[in-house]
Amino acid sequence: MSAIARMQEIQTELEAIAAKSTRSTDDDVRWAQLLGEFNTLNKASELDEVRRAAGGGHTEAGTVPGVPVQRDSARRALDELRGVHDEGRERLTRTFERAEGSEDGGHELSILSRWLVATSSPAYSRAVAKLFRDPTHGHREFTGEELDAFQRAKVVERAMSIGTDSAGGFLLPTHLDPQIMLSNAGAIDPMRQIARHAQIATSEWHGVSSAGVTASWDGEAAEVSDDSPTLAQPTVPVHKAQAFIAASIEAAEDTSIQSQVTNLFLDAKARLESAAFWTGSGTNQPTGLITALGAGQKVAAATADTLVAADLTGLQVVLSPRWQPRARWAMNLETINGAASLETTAGNLRFPEMANGTLLRKPFHECSELDGAGDTAAAGNDNVAVYGDFSNYLIVDRIGATVEFIPHLFATGANRPSGQRGWYLYWRVGGDALIDDAFRLLTA
Repeated sequence: MSAIARMQEIQTELEAIAAKSTRSTDDDVRWAQLLGEFNTLNKASELDEVRRAAGGGHTEAGTVPGVPVQRDSARRALDELRGVHDEGRERLTRTFERAEGSEDGGHELSILSRWLVATSSPAYSRAVAKLFRDPTHGHREFTGEELDAFQRAKVVERAMSIGTDSAGGFLLPTHLDPQIMLSNAGAIDPMRQIARHAQIATSEWHGVSSAGVTASWDGEAAEVSDDSPTLAQPTVPVHKAQAFIAASIEAAEDTSIQSQVTNLFLDAKARLESAAFWTGSGTNQPTGLITALGAGQKVAAATADTLVAADLTGLQVVLSPRWQPRARWAMNLETINGAASLETTAGNLRFPEMANGTLLRKPFHECSELDGAGDTAAAGNDNVAVYGDFSNYLIVDRIGATVEFIPHLFATGANRPSGQRGWYLYWRVGGDALIDDAFRLLTA
């Protein structure tokens, strides 16, 4: 059978499944199988022929059948989400809009839609809560609705290529997923508050950047110059991060372990990512903003280990006007306090507006990952303040944080059970500066 004929068969079967008001587990398994086969055919050697044929049918070339139905279900699920802050909901909305507008985003949109519908289900949340309370036997307490919801989520997990069925892993419900929960986190690390975000269902984010078009003045009837911009295609890969929690069997039985484990994981994730978003090496972890900046973006203070007003005003004015409208500051608390106490020769505060949260008319944010200006451990090499347009630093979250339960931990030595259980969380995240020149770093 030709690829064209097979694609038409797949399209018919997928549309029949999508039209059902309720779908069984077998339907979900079959959907995943058909979708995988469709994508393989779409990328095969007969791609051009397949696209021409699809253009005359119900499916546009290069798209995935049934996606509109899935998208509508996902939008309804998004509207009905509970326990997710408005900012997290907005991020999810932008993620779907980006996938819809992508030239080849059909597969990603399908995965995103199915993930949201599956993990936002109240029945799935109840099923996961039972697994947290009793990871070994909790599934035996599932109602029919909870079992169906859990099995649907497992199908999605396998489609996302992160399934760990043999190890007992499961996707976290949307309202517990740290990729969504931490959209507002900014205790000491402001990066998730002020940077640009993207959520993907693939292994790498692809974008386009340009230095812009240069216009010119020309005489009458003079030929216009070629002002076409040079386009760059930045990519930001996602890297696996992980955390592990051990608890005694007694603690697991006697406490609300679901909320405690979730909160501990959220805290661990926030601390790990805080360091990575600023100083990450880019090898098996995000590329930190400070790591990304080169010599051209660094400005040395007038005197090592000393902060004066001219250091701050000088740092601000060297940033290109292109980035000034949305620019803001990030500084260590010591630096913030030092700047706020600077005085003029007349004994007045040099920056009184800092009492209202701005410095030189721009917002500032506390960041514990930056150095204090008075740190003498590395004279002249302290990263004191960053000023710039933080929408040019991108954080990429791959949807679908996964938790696995380890029923018994074993002690070293005799290798016998220690009376402890373990919870293992892993997720994938990336980060990098898209345009380095949108930032300036003060070193002292």
